Amino acid sequence: MLIGGGETASDVVEEWCDNVYRLVWSIPRGMHFFPKFAKILPNRQPQVLDKASSRTMKFVAPFTKGKPGLAWVCKWTTNGSLLAYQGHGISEWKNDAKFFHSFINKNCHVLDRVDYHHCVPKGAIESVKGTKVHFCDGTEEEVDIIIQCTGFKAEFPMLPAEIKTVPLTHNYKYLFNVEDPTLAFIGYVRPVIGSLITIAEVQSILPRKFSQDV
Repeated sequence: MLIGGGETASDVVEEWCDNVYRLVWSIPRGMHFFPKFAKILPNRQPQVLDKASSRTMKFVAPFTKGKPGLAWVCKWTTNGSLLAYQGHGISEWKNDAKFFHSFINKNCHVLDRVDYHHCVPKGAIESVKGTKVHFCDGTEEEVDIIIQCTGFKAEFPMLPAEIKTVPLTHNYKYLFNVEDPTLAFIGYVRPVIGSLITIAEVQSILPRKFSQDV
């Protein structure tokens, strides 16, 4: 059984589905799935979805007011249906999070593995007793291995208590500590769409300029 709904979990699912008889995939809080590439126009090659649709979406829904149009494109390009919610239509993984208000799994092609026989989708876990896993929907599964792809919690035990207890979201521009502006946290902003490495590189420019001006 695999627990987690991120892209690492998707990679593990793809690898394991070719090597195990049955795989239970638990995504406790649901997930939006999103295609990396999509064929937006019939006469064009598939493009990175956000890049391909950015001009249209900027016109339909400016960034200051969200991007509801992109939710429509996501549904259409993921599985060809406007009726399937959150890019997958799998009831076990449905949640109430608004589009772009939570992380999005951009490996939607892994959905082809979900067939309720070989790869079984499940929601939150209620308890684990021995080899039996009981889910909140009242069902249970017998498993022999549990892999957790649930992320990590950032901790900084070397910092003073008044700094390390402040949530990173309270930093100026999600970067500079308000109490000590010489302290910057680079690489802790996760873009909904786009590369973490790219945004970390952009973040690093501001502390460098700040240190040169001091």
